[in-house]
Amino acid sequence: MNAGMNHAIFREHKIRIPTPEQIYLEYPLAGLGRRGLAAAVDSAIIGVMVFTLIVALSLLISGAAAVADSEALDTVMMVSFIVMLALALLSPFLYYFLFEYYSNGQTPGKRLANIRVIRLSGLSLDRTSAALRNLFRVIDMIPSYYLVGVWSTLLTSRQQRVGDVVAGTVVIALPPRGSREAVQTGTAGLSGTASPRAYANNREQALHWLAYQLMTRRQSLEPSVRSAIALRLASAMGMPQQDADAAEREIWARITNP
Repeated sequence: MNAGMNHAIFREHKIRIPTPEQIYLEYPLAGLGRRGLAAAVDSAIIGVMVFTLIVALSLLISGAAAVADSEALDTVMMVSFIVMLALALLSPFLYYFLFEYYSNGQTPGKRLANIRVIRLSGLSLDRTSAALRNLFRVIDMIPSYYLVGVWSTLLTSRQQRVGDVVAGTVVIALPPRGSREAVQTGTAGLSGTASPRAYANNREQALHWLAYQLMTRRQSLEPSVRSAIALRLASAMGMPQQDADAAEREIWARITNP
């Protein structure tokens, strides 16, 4: 049984996501090591933030206590306790929700660990999935630090904690980050047996090659860079301006159904 559990922990898992055009995108799932590192970093940041806010609030209370009478002081202490309790309970949720929704599925800890949260469709998190994923974080932390979440990750085929199962999300591992020059040119990891120069006299073929390379090697790019390239390619291919996720779907449709 121990050998089986070790195998489940350390083997490499992947998830295949079909596009509307029935092209499968394959993503490596983030393991417990990377996710644990991200959680430790994020917890440390949250702890510092909450501590700083509580110290600042305590100083304000001390100033108010110096000039308030006994009845007013009781009210101040009660309000302060409620505020501190709200900070302790809401700060983790707000931290994870805001970063994962507005930073393309990555908190500072996840960025350091080079992992990202996406929906099972392969798209970025929306408000609902980001909120559900983090509301159920409380259950994942029962009875002690992420014990339910760890077991859920080990027992589910997509390595999902309870919040992921409810929200329909997974955590994927990203490849090593490209160099600054590659990011600026937008061609990191897009090398192949041919190049755009091979189609210098045929703009449509050159765009088709670039689109195919982008979509088949999209995870070798930073999410923001990939989104920018997808939008520029969509524009160059005569598609209407839209969000990056929709642009990628349109590009898939164009290169699979020329």
